Amino acid sequence: MAILTRRMVAVTLADRMYAALLLGLPLGLAALLHVIPGDDGFTRPVSGLTAEASQLIVVLVIGGVFVGFAGGIRELVRERAIYRRERAVGLAPGAYLGSKLSVFAVVTAIQAALFVLVGLAGRPGAREALVLPWPLLELVVVVWMTALTATVLGLLVSAYVSTGEQTMPVLVGLVMAQLVLCGGLFPVVDRVGVEQLSWFAPARWGYAAAAATVDLRPLLAQPPQEALWRHTVGAWWWAMGVLVVQCVVLTAAARWALRRAEPGR
Repeated sequence: MAILTRRMVAVTLADRMYAALLLGLPLGLAALLHVIPGDDGFTRPVSGLTAEASQLIVVLVIGGVFVGFAGGIRELVRERAIYRRERAVGLAPGAYLGSKLSVFAVVTAIQAALFVLVGLAGRPGAREALVLPWPLLELVVVVWMTALTATVLGLLVSAYVSTGEQTMPVLVGLVMAQLVLCGGLFPVVDRVGVEQLSWFAPARWGYAAAAATVDLRPLLAQPPQEALWRHTVGAWWWAMGVLVVQCVVLTAAARWALRRAEPGR
């Protein structure tokens, strides 16, 4: 796996345009955060309650989802011919997928840090963290885990599509679904069917973890009865734990999907 990881890093760095896009994408998304009006950030507004904090979290989480999908959704389909050739001479599928995840874990961590730090620069932060030393660091970890889970989902899609062109409609559909189901645009709790469907959306749990970190409910004029947003250690760990479980399950599904690219199939 180490050899495959070094090769992927070398290939990524050799394509300077692609490497620049990997860094430019989170910076571009960070600029969108500065478009959101308001100067209260994640603190309680002095005059009336606004949706600023909720809007910031929506852009952070959906931005993380988009970064993840964009990185993984074309990765396997574009290397299918190479994978089949190398699989025929003994390449281990687990090592191949593991090398992808290792590189993407580091890349999405850098992207999440750039996105959150640049995007929230100049805005007041949350009062206190729940698990990590600083609320800003907690938000970086939340966005990173959300982006990594989306990356693995993108790899799963990439293993099933036939061409790279087929990934674009899927990408748009997945991002829109995450936006609707995250719980930031409108409440999804106590809505039969919608709430249950949202359980499978990484954005739902990323939004819940971020809302728990910043203690979102007191900042909203009409907060929904959303237990996942409680400013407690248990709520934060529950949301992050679901993201981890989703990432593991999606990784196993992607490993199974690689069987479609086995020589002779």
